[in-house]
Amino acid sequence: MGGKRERHEAEGSLSDDIEEDDEDVLQTLTAQQREVTGEPMKKMTKKEREKLYKEPTVEELNQMKETENLFHSNLFRLQITEVLKEVSLKEKHKRQAEKLISTLKETILEIPAGEQYDLKDTKWLPKQKVKLPLHQVSSCMKGKFQFLPPLSVRIIGSYLLDTVVKPDTVVDLMVEMPKACVSENDSQNHHYLRKRALYLACIATHLHKDSQCQHLQFTYLHGNHLKPILAVTLKGDSRPITVHIHVVISNDAFDPELFNINKCNVNTKWWKDVTQLDDKDDVVLKPTPISNMSVLEDLTLQQNTDYLEKTLTDLSGFTEGIKLLKIWLRQRELDKGYGYFNSYIMTMYVVYLLSQRLLNKMMSSYQVFRSTLIQLARSDWLSKPPSLYRNKKSGSDTREKDMMSIFDVVFLDTTGLVNICSTLNKSLFQRVIHEAKLSADYLTGKTSEAFDLLLMTPVSFDRKFDYCFHIENIRPMVEKGEELGGIHKMVDNGGHYLHAYLPAVLNILQKALDKRIYLIQSRAIPTPRWDINEEVRTCDDIERVTIGILVDTLVSVRAVEKGPAADSPQARGFREFWGEVSELRRFQDGSICEAIVWSKGSSFRKKRLVSSKIVPYILKKYAGIDIDDIRFIGEEFDIPLHLPFPKQPDLPVYGTGEEQHAVLLQTYDSLRKSLRALPDLPLRINTIQGIHPVFRFTDVFPVMALNQFKETKKIGDKYFPTRSQSAPPFHPVLPVMCVLEGSGKWPDNIDAIKRLKAAIYIKISKGLSTDKSLKVHLHATYIDIMKDGYVFRITISALRELSVLKSTTSKSGMLRVQTTDQSMEFEKTVIALPKLTSTIHGIYQQHNTVSCAVRLAKRWVSAQLLSDHIPELAIELIVCHIYLTPAPYTKPGSPGAGFLRFLQLLSTFDWKNTPLLINLNTEFTAEDFIDIPARFQKEREKFPLMFLSTPYDRWSSYWTTEKPTAMILSRLAVLAKESLTLLQDQVLNPSAEDDIKQVFRPPLESYDALIHLNTSLLPRSYQAIDNPRDKLVPDVKQPDDKTFPLIDYDTCQLYLHELREIYDDVALFFYDEFGGSCIGVLWRPNVFHKKDVKVPNLCKSKPSTRGDDIVLECNIDAIIEDFKILGEQLVMSIDVRRH
Repeated sequence: MGGKRERHEAEGSLSDDIEEDDEDVLQTLTAQQREVTGEPMKKMTKKEREKLYKEPTVEELNQMKETENLFHSNLFRLQITEVLKEVSLKEKHKRQAEKLISTLKETILEIPAGEQYDLKDTKWLPKQKVKLPLHQVSSCMKGKFQFLPPLSVRIIGSYLLDTVVKPDTVVDLMVEMPKACVSENDSQNHHYLRKRALYLACIATHLHKDSQCQHLQFTYLHGNHLKPILAVTLKGDSRPITVHIHVVISNDAFDPELFNINKCNVNTKWWKDVTQLDDKDDVVLKPTPISNMSVLEDLTLQQNTDYLEKTLTDLSGFTEGIKLLKIWLRQRELDKGYGYFNSYIMTMYVVYLLSQRLLNKMMSSYQVFRSTLIQLARSDWLSKPPSLYRNKKSGSDTREKDMMSIFDVVFLDTTGLVNICSTLNKSLFQRVIHEAKLSADYLTGKTSEAFDLLLMTPVSFDRKFDYCFHIENIRPMVEKGEELGGIHKMVDNGGHYLHAYLPAVLNILQKALDKRIYLIQSRAIPTPRWDINEEVRTCDDIERVTIGILVDTLVSVRAVEKGPAADSPQARGFREFWGEVSELRRFQDGSICEAIVWSKGSSFRKKRLVSSKIVPYILKKYAGIDIDDIRFIGEEFDIPLHLPFPKQPDLPVYGTGEEQHAVLLQTYDSLRKSLRALPDLPLRINTIQGIHPVFRFTDVFPVMALNQFKETKKIGDKYFPTRSQSAPPFHPVLPVMCVLEGSGKWPDNIDAIKRLKAAIYIKISKGLSTDKSLKVHLHATYIDIMKDGYVFRITISALRELSVLKSTTSKSGMLRVQTTDQSMEFEKTVIALPKLTSTIHGIYQQHNTVSCAVRLAKRWVSAQLLSDHIPELAIELIVCHIYLTPAPYTKPGSPGAGFLRFLQLLSTFDWKNTPLLINLNTEFTAEDFIDIPARFQKEREKFPLMFLSTPYDRWSSYWTTEKPTAMILSRLAVLAKESLTLLQDQVLNPSAEDDIKQVFRPPLESYDALIHLNTSLLPRSYQAIDNPRDKLVPDVKQPDDKTFPLIDYDTCQLYLHELREIYDDVALFFYDEFGGSCIGVLWRPNVFHKKDVKVPNLCKSKPSTRGDDIVLECNIDAIIEDFKILGEQLVMSIDVRRH
């Protein structure tokens, strides 16, 4: 009923808006209805027909011109219009808010004066109702406090400027505290800040009795614990409204010079009650710029608010542009928390650009947004800070230099007294500039996805940074205060040691990691909110600090840190900074330098994790953080790629498999040289390219050089497993495609071509047999060659085969050329696959983490029992896309970051309406990015469900033509979403119980039956994610020189092949190829349909009844029994969940 009512209301509102010019359209629609219903149609006159094709009006022409000049494109304009409509407050809600705020203003202004109390006394506050929202260590507070009615209450902030962005719909109210509430001495020792908090508590006490105030909480302004504010939730007619009450002092209450940043207004001995500190004047008299700035912000708030209101009034393009910039900040998690780039800074920066004539008042919202990001990307605030202060006579240059000597980042307000960025730390600001540069590139590149990348796609902390580490106990920073800048910093920050010392810790880490990283940033600690009757929140309530690093993958893997020459002046500073880990070392070029050896291991895995050794050492040395209190996230993502090797000293380095890939490729390169050196071949070999995943560095567990199990039996010239014994080790064959040079002598018959190729195989076999290091096994259609413990399968092809396969003869004898299934398979295997293998290997050489990221993705898909239902090349291409087109991120610098983004793409990508364009070698043109999606939308039914377009197969999507199905793709997205949620929580909120293996354990509840296997007969059981301790990588003897090993023997895959061959019409089978111990069975829906008694329906059926008729139904019990018989000793048991 509600839906019908909404529809009728919508129709009614549409009919009310119809103009006279629309009557012709209504007549046309009516005519069409008559045609459908068979009613006679009124013939249209010539004049009526001409009205259907009207020229655009002047207004429409102006709009089109404006779109061309002021916006990226017409689509971009529509998108911006819609998003602004979505995030802006509706007029109805504004009217409701203004009515409620007006009442709230009157309530606050009517609060009567209170009695006078000692400043240190809070007993007069109502017990169990209101607590003081300010944490102060000292109880030595001298002075009096009396609440006096506020001088004024006015709206400030985003609501005043019309830049509110939903869902953060907050109205800011400024309550002006009378000058009489303070004295000049209140500039010292946080007296004013305490009176401000008491004044706020008084307001909370009175509002607590007000019926329209639904909920009262305290929180901090931008996370600054010195500046509590009151969050009031008001009851609205349709929805509640949140109001933030800010208490400020009259701007003439203090002389601003009292709060000069070079002055000390907090006595250290007072702060610690004269205890636990040495009596040193140089400690006591240090400047307190943070405390001073907190007071100056209150003194200047009205003046800055007036300036913003005056500047932005009637500039809708600017207010809307600021809304877009706020969305941009929010999507990157840059605007919330202490020391972050909040929306107030961004608004002031837009106004600054306008004052510098870098923006003009005629700009559209898009132009304001675009120009601001470009200017931000080009700016250098660290050396040339922006300033809204224009009074050059007052020595603004000196003031600016003083600010720069104290604060990391400087941005002067209109008064020249306040640094708007006083709490903004350098590392966060560098992240803002980094994001602005990326966004400016998207905007200037005119990509069609710019809108989504900039405003719609969240850039989460866990996926942005390559590695995260957590400091679980931050209290030791207090003891190391002197090394982190001095105890006066904590005094200045009112005892909040994290705010005092974290910027120094980040700067030291930045210096230590140096060129190994591009960025370092601490994750925003959520600003606390608590009920007014609860104790104030302090830094002791912070559980952990999370820091992320964005690494340079080429530099970060250096295991040796080379310092200055031993006799250089810089050597002493290097030794002092690094301490005991620094040592003298002679390098290959003969130089003797200071150096640090972080890792003596040679594996890629250990080199990737060098940062995990540097960070704990530096935090222990400079911040006193114990190594046990540091949790480095990154190594966990290597666990699924580990293999359980037996403890033997002579085993090769395996790590996470990259070394084994490299070793195998050395053998492969040697074999290629042998093939090219073969004499007397009738045709030269043009190209030799391996097509197995190992040649792309994407094999999950790359094959090891052959070690043959003893439990085998030699029959002829091959080994076979003995009955009732453990399965032999799995040793895959590695296919290599050789393409011969072209020749006009190739026959036009495919059978004749096969015979000629067989003759060439014989020739190659004879040529290779002279090499005693090779074992050659000849077949009619390929050659198996064993070299250094690896078996390569050589297949030769000629491009002439393709034209022969495409040639068919019609009934009339005409020769036709058309694509056939055989020609498609030839193109895919002989042309596309070798080229793709070479390209992906090239991507690995550019990005050394892509190998582990791909293999993690493939391991995860297989762990969900879906590896047989999703082509592995599709997975590889998706991960390559993440590296080639990483926007809105940068290229992943760790396997974990690549894997998380893979899960994100799977869980969010709209496969139904969007093709995935994988720009290999950047060969796609600008037209391709337009034409391919357009044709895909137009001819959607012709393309597979998962459409992957590359420059090598723009339209065919070779690798996903048949798989995955709609059901599998939907399940994959659900599993990816759940896994991503779980991993995000483990990365950002780790605990001792965390286990990354959890996402690699398949959910088995949804399967109709589970076939449990005998793990002793599974040759790959040692690859299982939860590997039993007795399942180790096999390591027995080498085979003899004359006997060829058993290859591609996987008992479960053979069993699965039989099951699918026989029972594909009744069930789907799911299995983890990497050591899975059970097979999931899902009955097809038609299994439970009863069928008529007919000969074709007799198989796999049993008699049943339907009313009085005898029918057939699927014999599930017999099929389950067949599963057991086919599996013989391999099947341990079958658990039937749904019959």
